[in-house]
Amino acid sequence: MGIRPAEFWKLTYAEFIEIYRGHVSAHRQRINEMLSGAWHVAALSRQPKLPDLQSILLSDEPDKEQEKPQPKQTSEQMFAMLRALNAAMGGAEEEM
Repeated sequence: MGIRPAEFWKLTYAEFIEIYRGHVSAHRQRINEMLSGAWHVAALSRQPKLPDLQSILLSDEPDKEQEKPQPKQTSEQMFAMLRALNAAMGGAEEEM
């Protein structure tokens, strides 16, 4: 956990527990990052054509990662989506 013995003995129990929880949380995050990397390697290895690396890398500049504008939905498309969501959630369709 990176605590020297002299520092350890100066800690209260509550302080030690907080440091311990932070250490465990950081360790879990590192494990999740490694598992995510392994999952992506496996997923990409199954692709018939590997995507260009630049297309999957994140930019260092958040402003460059703007979402592409989505085409406008027609009212019929919006209504169809609402019907699908209603059906997926078990709702009944009522005539108005």
